[in-house]
Amino acid sequence: MLTVLRSIRRWWYRPRLLTSRAAYRLWAAAYPPQAHNPFMELEERLMLAHLPPVTRLRMLDLACGTGRYTRLLTERGASSVVSLDHSLDMLAHGIAPCAAQADMTALPLPAACLDGIVCGLAIGHVADLQAALSEIGRVLREGGFALVSDLHPRLKDARAQRTFSAQGQTYAIEHYWHSEADYKQALQATGLELVTQHAASLPDRSDEPLVWVGVLRKGI
Repeated sequence: MLTVLRSIRRWWYRPRLLTSRAAYRLWAAAYPPQAHNPFMELEERLMLAHLPPVTRLRMLDLACGTGRYTRLLTERGASSVVSLDHSLDMLAHGIAPCAAQADMTALPLPAACLDGIVCGLAIGHVADLQAALSEIGRVLREGGFALVSDLHPRLKDARAQRTFSAQGQTYAIEHYWHSEADYKQALQATGLELVTQHAASLPDRSDEPLVWVGVLRKGI
């Protein structure tokens, strides 16, 4: 009965859905530059477990938000970190020293200028996966890598949403589900290959993957 009631509640109560730009405009002032809930802590552990060495590399923190991965890449010895995000509000409240506004599908960077890219919990905001991956492939040098995280695609069946609270209300952020088949199709014309992919769950729900991380390589 409890399971049924929870299902009914999930069906009945759906937070107001916002575009990612509108959502982060509201969320920015309260969004710290570090993992601030169990889901983000889980995502960060999985990302760092599969992050290649970045010492003396030219890196991009793509969809940097308030600069969480910018700080972590700098601490790990990257020679430079460019930080891009489509939300001026997040950049204004962030800590990234070399940051600019940019759309993930139109990066203001020259071709083959980067050794690596980290994109945390943002590619699901993009409807056109191929356009985003094409830009990632364009700005990476041969042999460069991209580390990408997202909500696990299996959560689609549970109608999962990423939510936040602001101004006394709960909101959900638009999300586009990208399956493994979607990635394989989108990657065909990008020069990138999905080398490995990984999933993580919370300890008390080991059978429910929450986070997906993919490691992409160019020209391998």
